[in-house]
Amino acid sequence: MKIDECLNYQTRFFNNFNQAWQNHSDLMLYKQIDNTAENLRLDISEVPGYILAYDQQAQQELHDYLQDGLIKWLKHYLPFFEINHNGVVMFGNWYHRRRFGVLDTWRRKIVQTTAEEQSVIPELEKYAEDPKNYLDLQLKHAHNIIYDDANSIKRRINELEQQNTTNDEPAPSQTPKEEHPASSNRLSNLFAKLIDDNEEDEHKKAADNEPSVPTTASGDIQALQDQYSAALADADERFVAKKRSIQVEAAVVNYEYRAIMSEFSSFNQFLNALLKMPQAYTEYLESQEGAQHND
Repeated sequence: MKIDECLNYQTRFFNNFNQAWQNHSDLMLYKQIDNTAENLRLDISEVPGYILAYDQQAQQELHDYLQDGLIKWLKHYLPFFEINHNGVVMFGNWYHRRRFGVLDTWRRKIVQTTAEEQSVIPELEKYAEDPKNYLDLQLKHAHNIIYDDANSIKRRINELEQQNTTNDEPAPSQTPKEEHPASSNRLSNLFAKLIDDNEEDEHKKAADNEPSVPTTASGDIQALQDQYSAALADADERFVAKKRSIQVEAAVVNYEYRAIMSEFSSFNQFLNALLKMPQAYTEYLESQEGAQHND
């Protein structure tokens, strides 16, 4: 465009934006912001600064005005959410309620940036899969983690005890010595017996003279038993504390799920409502403006 065309375009734009502000037309204000972001390829959060000459006070005034209307609508669209003047979205009004996210006024949606906020939907999805067994499954998962060390020690004890049992079993009997043929003479039999007896005596003396090797298996098992007792006691204490925490968390998730199901036919419908929030708000503003014109 030529300079005159650009200036005329800018003049019309600011006149229209000013008219929308004077008329308190949230719909036209948002349309001007959206169109500017698209035409200038700006992030939508940068547009108010561009329009209002980067005046911080003016930007805050516009933000607060638009946020006020958005919060009022959101109380009907998602009535189980509570939003404060800073745009913080809390889930419900019950004890131990959780922070769901923060309202992004320019984008007309709820954003989740912290780990706590981002964990809410996955936990609700897991609850929706099996509401009746949700608590038991959570407790079982925590139990497996907390008792893992103690269970590892117990498995080692069982392995050592099994090894001891195997070592204590009697050795298989040796193949009987082949008997001398009956045709051998008595003198040969006598010499054979004397030799066999002598070998047995030598083996016995050698065995008696060998130094005894102390076994450490029983000592190892006792040490592991002590470790197991300590690990088990620690796990018991930790699980009792964790169990209470899990029960409270499960109760909160249950409250949240019940609140959602009181407004929507399914959990997926709730997720879809979150996704379509910007579009739904625009449609609401259009209907409001249409009603005003009809009046």
